[in-house]
Amino acid sequence: MRIAVIAVRTLLHRPIILCRLGPTNLPLCSSSITQCRQISTSRRFCGDVYMPQTTTQPYGEVEDIVPLVFSSTLKQKLAASRMNRFQKVFNETRSPFIAQVVETRDVTEVLDLTEKYAETMEVPCVTAAIEILFSFIKDEKTPTRRKELCNSVGMQKLWKVLRRKARHMQSSDIISGIKLLNLLGLPASDTNIQIMLKILTKQANYLELSEIVYLHFLMGKFHGDTKSPLTYALEMALPVVFESQIMTKSQNGELDQESIQLLCDYLHYASDRGLSDKTLKPLVTAIEKNAKSLTPRHAMSILWSLGEAKSDDPYQEHVVKSCFKVVTDNMESYDLNVLSTAMSKANRKYVVKKVPFFYDENFVHSFCNRLMKRHNSNADQALFSLKNVSLFRHVHVEYMDRVGEIIASNPSLVLNNDFLFFSLVKSFCGCNYKPENWHKIEAMLLNHPALSKDLGPLAINLAVDFLALDTYPEVLIQRIFSPQELPNLDAFIQKSPFQISSAHTLLLLLNSVQLLHPHYSGALPPLSMINRWKEITRNEPINRNHSLKAALQTGFGGENYVLNGLHYNGLRIDHVIVMRKGGYPIAMNDTSELKELADIRKPAESDIVLLKVFWKDAYSNNTPRLRGVKALEQRLLEKLGHPMITKTVGPLSPPASLIFRHNCSTASTTKNITAVRRYRWNLPKGSLKTMAVSQELFDQVLTPELHTLASLFDKHGYELRLAGGAVRDLIAGQVPADIDFATTATPTEMKAMFEAEQIRTINAKGEKHGTITARINDKENFEVTTLRVDVVTDGRHAEVEFTKDWEIDAARRDLTINSIFLDLKGTVYDYFNGAEDLANKRVQFVGDPIQRIQEDYLRILRYFRFYGRICDKEDLHQPATLSAIRDNMNGLKQISGERIWVELKKILAGKFADHLTLKMVELGIGPYIGLPDEMDTLNFKNVHQRLEKLGSYNPITLLSALLNTEQDAIALNSRLKLSAFERDLAIFIVLYRNTLGREPSIKQKIVIFSKSKMTDVRLWVEEVYKYNGALDLLEEFKAWDPPKFPISAGKTMNRVLMALKDLWIDSNFTAGEEQLLKEIPEILEALARSPPTTPPQKPKGAGKSSAQTKKKKEESLVASNS
Repeated sequence: MRIAVIAVRTLLHRPIILCRLGPTNLPLCSSSITQCRQISTSRRFCGDVYMPQTTTQPYGEVEDIVPLVFSSTLKQKLAASRMNRFQKVFNETRSPFIAQVVETRDVTEVLDLTEKYAETMEVPCVTAAIEILFSFIKDEKTPTRRKELCNSVGMQKLWKVLRRKARHMQSSDIISGIKLLNLLGLPASDTNIQIMLKILTKQANYLELSEIVYLHFLMGKFHGDTKSPLTYALEMALPVVFESQIMTKSQNGELDQESIQLLCDYLHYASDRGLSDKTLKPLVTAIEKNAKSLTPRHAMSILWSLGEAKSDDPYQEHVVKSCFKVVTDNMESYDLNVLSTAMSKANRKYVVKKVPFFYDENFVHSFCNRLMKRHNSNADQALFSLKNVSLFRHVHVEYMDRVGEIIASNPSLVLNNDFLFFSLVKSFCGCNYKPENWHKIEAMLLNHPALSKDLGPLAINLAVDFLALDTYPEVLIQRIFSPQELPNLDAFIQKSPFQISSAHTLLLLLNSVQLLHPHYSGALPPLSMINRWKEITRNEPINRNHSLKAALQTGFGGENYVLNGLHYNGLRIDHVIVMRKGGYPIAMNDTSELKELADIRKPAESDIVLLKVFWKDAYSNNTPRLRGVKALEQRLLEKLGHPMITKTVGPLSPPASLIFRHNCSTASTTKNITAVRRYRWNLPKGSLKTMAVSQELFDQVLTPELHTLASLFDKHGYELRLAGGAVRDLIAGQVPADIDFATTATPTEMKAMFEAEQIRTINAKGEKHGTITARINDKENFEVTTLRVDVVTDGRHAEVEFTKDWEIDAARRDLTINSIFLDLKGTVYDYFNGAEDLANKRVQFVGDPIQRIQEDYLRILRYFRFYGRICDKEDLHQPATLSAIRDNMNGLKQISGERIWVELKKILAGKFADHLTLKMVELGIGPYIGLPDEMDTLNFKNVHQRLEKLGSYNPITLLSALLNTEQDAIALNSRLKLSAFERDLAIFIVLYRNTLGREPSIKQKIVIFSKSKMTDVRLWVEEVYKYNGALDLLEEFKAWDPPKFPISAGKTMNRVLMALKDLWIDSNFTAGEEQLLKEIPEILEALARSPPTTPPQKPKGAGKSSAQTKKKKEESLVASNS
């Protein structure tokens, strides 16, 4: 009998099999059941009907494996892992539905199959249908088409099966069903969604972390404004389950094993739900351990998540910095909108939450560089992003110039947008910068339609911002101070929760008008109103941490010498000191009633010195530039005509130092305030340019020890770059002889890092200057110096403050070609066009040459040294540079001779030595480096020509051409502190340059009778021959081997031996021992007739100073040589 199985159901794990016998369905006999079981064991198909696995045959034990055939469409849509999953399910079930559904090419075919097999579909088939439908429907973009699919017969039958089978489905399959329903645009109140959500509420405790994250994502995409009770219940329960699972996985170490993608998803969920530190910290820690796996996409995701997180704890800092670095390195790969969102989130953390590590200078700077690219699509983004950049207190001059260019070329962008107008004025003021074409922008801003509107209190801040930019909005000021508007503003100040700052701003506006624009003829507030505002500002609390009161009182001798917290029309002056001539402070009695600067009654011939304290937020983060409003306050106080000092407090770019804003003669001897020293605060502004060096050349530098050093700094989150000469050489195509490094790590941090990694450090002397020397693998030493800025310098020594700002460190360096950095990936960081100067063979100072020279006067000689090394023409000096050198060369007096000789020696041995030396002489530098007043410059040029042909000579040989006498040589030595060999060589050349000729007895007597070392004297003679260009004599002398005198004796025979040597030399060294011995009686008889004089004995214990000894030695040398 032919049996056709039409359905199989499982009851108590035993199948009841029905068959079709004619028109009716009857139970089979037991033999038929056995037959069917045998059939089901070998094949799970009977006709077209699915037969579930029985308990006698476990899943997976299949004799025949039939590979599925996927349609080309599905192959493109499904990942390989999904196709493998379908194959596995098919191997276990042998479902004809699965065999056919994987061959479908569109959604209609899938729905037709669903309609056909709906009555016999089990859970695996439902799951497969959902996944394949989703892969097709997600490409259907129109809502109408999706609605049609949702109402189709096949889809409705699928939902019916889903509702019936849902309780048997796994949570991941249920979430897939919700995903499909969400894609079809169904609201949360849909019956199918409600059924599945209800099942998930019961399974909530067993959901995986990834399932919680994805379910949260889906619930956020439900259509319709209203949420169901089940949705609310899950939103409350899921975070609790999530936190519990995170803690469990963290404790047993499973969290560290998760992929970086899952960790990013978990962090996003935790931040979005506002979870606490006990959830965030394990996630951040796990991400930190997987930091090397960060991709640009992951880094951006983490920044977004932590930017939204409620927690701001320092444990996030390392991960945030690592992400900023990845994002910065891959800036070009992101969409501008994504970068702008990251800027906004980081800005919120930095400005509102006061989290310092959410400001990353390199990220902001690179973002500005990206915005500067001249694409039309970037124009709006560049304008609207300026506010975020300004809130970071970051100054990027080129970017602001680009914004100015956009505004000037298309004013309608700003004229039609009030928000953009206010934002631009505030941003330019905050950065204290006016773009290059400000004259065009200024006129447009002053005529903006927004100024004719009722701005209320906003007008005060707008007017102050304009004035800080040196722009005079007269019409706006007249309206603010008009009798109609003033009462409203006064009432606003009285009610404002920010009463003190509002009153301060209004008084700042009033003072700006009166002091900076005295020609103003409009209305002013009445005196009673001004006094009321002034009284409000006096209630401003004093931050004791910022006050210098105690230090100043100690330094000047008591509390009566320092006045604190005075005002000038609402402008706070932190400290006031009265001084008489000579810089002596004057005690002021009855100071308790003093409130205003005008109340001070100073004695005649005395000065009032103002001291204003600025906290770190008064400056921009990446440059030592006062922000607009603070700079306006400073200008107003300077306008009062009193000597003024500003004091910066806190770890900021302008160092914590006292800066005199006026020449104050009375303060020159003030106790504890070194006003006569030069303070380093106005650093030049650079513009970062990057390039790559030759990788082949760079690979020669990258030793295994250097790789070890770099990995250490990277591991601990510090930046490390090559600096100075090594970078210069690599750009020029040369392998550097030695390498110096710069880093963001402080000496303390480096010592701790090396100690933790068991790396030996040597040479502790450099630590105070920020230099730590590490010895790697006991093979190679590396000097690493912390980025620093010279806090205060007297032209010779500098006190330094450490920074993490690469541009600040570059700005403090002497020459542009020495202000370049190179990272370990081969990327050059050039802030001051040093690479361009190298390419153009040009040497110039960083910023203002006068300021750079005054920081260290030795830079005068360094300029000439590098000119000879870099330039290819001898006289292309810039007039401004030579003028700065001429005006400041007297500063060389305070530079030690040893330091001067180190530089001068390299100039004399280098290219254009004659030109550069004579240029220094022409400028008047000669007396400061030990040269005489009168010099034979023509002879100097001739000697240089002769020496240049030889290629090798001692620098002192060339310099001796400018010396006239032995005393000139002694004076040179006194200034330059030459070595003994160099000193004696200079004297020797001066004595013998005109007499050492071809007569053999002269040079030979010099060599044999000199009291100095034979090797030294031979070298002196050779240098004289080089000096005179006598190459033949030089070669002859080098080849001459001095013969050994045939007679030796003790002390008593010294005089006899000297006489015998004379005879020996006169015989041209031909006299032998026998002949010389015959002359002894005659010599003795001559000596008896002229006995030697005995020098007076030096008293016991008598001694000479080192200076006397040195002078005597020099005179003795001259006398003996003569």
